[in-house]
Amino acid sequence: METRKLLIAVAILGIIGYGLYQSGYFEQEVSQVPPQEIRQVVTEKKTVTPSGETLKPGLPIETLKGSVKNKFTMADIQDVQIQFWKVGADPSDPNQAPLDYATTDSSGIWSTTNMVLQTGTNYDVYFNGSSTYYDELIDSWQITYNPDTGKGYFLVNGESYYPAVPFGAFVDVADPPESQANVVNESTSEDTLYYDKSEGTGSFWFKLDIGNANANSELHDVVMCIRDSDGDLEGDEVTGYTASFVSGSTSISIPGSLLGYWTDGVGAGGKRCIAIASKLGSAEKARWQFDITVSEANWAEKAYTNSDPEDWEVTFDDLGDYAEKQYPSGDVKATAETLTILAQP
Repeated sequence: METRKLLIAVAILGIIGYGLYQSGYFEQEVSQVPPQEIRQVVTEKKTVTPSGETLKPGLPIETLKGSVKNKFTMADIQDVQIQFWKVGADPSDPNQAPLDYATTDSSGIWSTTNMVLQTGTNYDVYFNGSSTYYDELIDSWQITYNPDTGKGYFLVNGESYYPAVPFGAFVDVADPPESQANVVNESTSEDTLYYDKSEGTGSFWFKLDIGNANANSELHDVVMCIRDSDGDLEGDEVTGYTASFVSGSTSISIPGSLLGYWTDGVGAGGKRCIAIASKLGSAEKARWQFDITVSEANWAEKAYTNSDPEDWEVTFDDLGDYAEKQYPSGDVKATAETLTILAQP
C-alpha cells in the first residue's frame, strides 16, 4: 500500500515538472543571472593562454619580425642585422657564431623563420651596424608572441623599432684655426704642423677644433691619442705640454697637463690614449689651445736632407682607443683624424 502511494507521488511531481519546463519557467530563472557574471567566466577561460602574451619557455617562434630605423631621421635602414647569441657569448671571438640573425630589407624590416628562437628564453641580442652605424648590445628588449598565429614581434624599450645611431666624422685638423704667428707653419695637404726653430724661442701654441663634423650622428667614447708611430723620439724633446678650453661644447674634457701622457706615449712605436668625451652629438665640437715647450737641441728637425725627422701624432678616434674595432661588425666605425707635429730648421 505504501509503495503504491510513493509511486503515485513521483508520477504527480513528474507531471508538474514537465509542465513547468514547457512553460519556460527554468529559462526565466537562468536568464536572471547577471550578464557581467557570464562574461567573467568567459574571460577567465581565455586568460589561460591569451594571445599577445609571452608563453612559458621552450615554444619555438615560427616567425619573428622587427624593424630598424635611423635614430635621427626615422629613415628605414637596409642591410644591417639583428643577431641573437647565447647569453655571455663573445661576438669578437671568431670561433663563436650567433644562434640566429636576420638582415633588414629595403623597408628596414627583418624577419627570421628558422624556428631557432623560443618563447620565454633569454638571449644576448646585438645590433650589427656594419660600416655606417654603431653596434650595440641591446639591453631592454622583449618579444610579443601570438600563439594563435605562431608570429612574434621584437620590441626595444617598448618601441616597435630599433633606433640605429649613425656615427659621425671628426673635424678635420689639417688646418688649425689659430696658431702662433711666424712660429707654426701648417701644411694642409699633409695634416702636418711645423715648429720653426728659426723663429721660435723654445715654445709654441696652436688651437684645434675637436669634435663631430656631421649632423644627425654621434661619436662614442672619443679619445685623444699621443702616438709615436715610427718610434724615433727619445722622450726628452718636449719639456712642457698643456691644454686649455677656449670655446664650444663642454662635453669634451682634456687634462690640463699632457706632459706625462706625451712621455708615456712616445718611443718604440708608442701610444697613449686619453678619454675626452663619452658621446658627442650632431655637429658637437669645441676649440682647445695647446701650449708646448721644447728642447730645440734634442728635437731633430726635418731638413731637406733628413727624410725621417723626430715627430709625433695627435690622433682623435672613437670607441675608446686608436683604430679600435666594434663587434659583432668588426668595424672601426669613425675614421681617425691625425695631426703630425715636427720641427723645421
